[in-house]
Amino acid sequence: MTYAESVFTGTAAFYARYRPPYPQELIKHLVAHYGLDGSGRMLDLGCGPGTLTFPLAPHMRSIVAIDVEPSMIEEAQKIQQSFDDLRQRNIQWRVMSAEGISHDLGSFRLVTCGSSFHWMSRDLVLKRIRDLLEPDGGVALVGGISAWQDGPEDWHQVVTDVLRRYLGDRRRVGNFWGEPTERFEQALERNGWTVELARDYPRALEWDVESVLGHLWSTSFANRLLFGDKADEFESELRAELLQLNPGGVFKETAGFGLVCGRPPA
Repeated sequence: MTYAESVFTGTAAFYARYRPPYPQELIKHLVAHYGLDGSGRMLDLGCGPGTLTFPLAPHMRSIVAIDVEPSMIEEAQKIQQSFDDLRQRNIQWRVMSAEGISHDLGSFRLVTCGSSFHWMSRDLVLKRIRDLLEPDGGVALVGGISAWQDGPEDWHQVVTDVLRRYLGDRRRVGNFWGEPTERFEQALERNGWTVELARDYPRALEWDVESVLGHLWSTSFANRLLFGDKADEFESELRAELLQLNPGGVFKETAGFGLVCGRPPA
């Protein structure tokens, strides 16, 4: 079992509904950096429910999108079939790990990872990506928002305190403790890649109680399975404490998204 397997079991529907989309500015910069013009093939690793696959689909001739969690692929296929414009896109979905990619998939102009690279065996995956890239091809590593753990907002601390009462002080990640902390740029440079672009995209977000809970259920560290028979109790307690803090039920933050683009060693 790889590090990412089982981490997101049971989260797909919440992930698709409650994870904020990547900023349009980030997508535009990615498209411009690689000169994506509707031609070429893309490989999306750890695609989830298509969070990065779909906004990039109009800029590629075809995409192979893979995820180790079957329910994520099922959710992505449902989304694709629910929109006429997405239904026409040439996207091939596969249940497999990023570590398992090989020449059987063909070659690619671009390989992407949307909020997923940190779960992978990064050195192995970068080696295999390098073997699949066309000349002048590259990789785009995209990061999502922070998970509110000890964040700067008062409601972040409410979420953190209630989580700790139920799950303990050590951060759970599926069946593991903790998570990788190496920055994407460091992983690329350590493997001899050239970092061509590294940029952050702050974005103002607004949540309500339902979306706070839905976002938590989408995560590796606070999905419903981790609470066992205490999930409903946790939900009631967090709901009450958030509304006590802010009876209006609106919770604001400035979230961080990031894009790192790299080219392989010559």
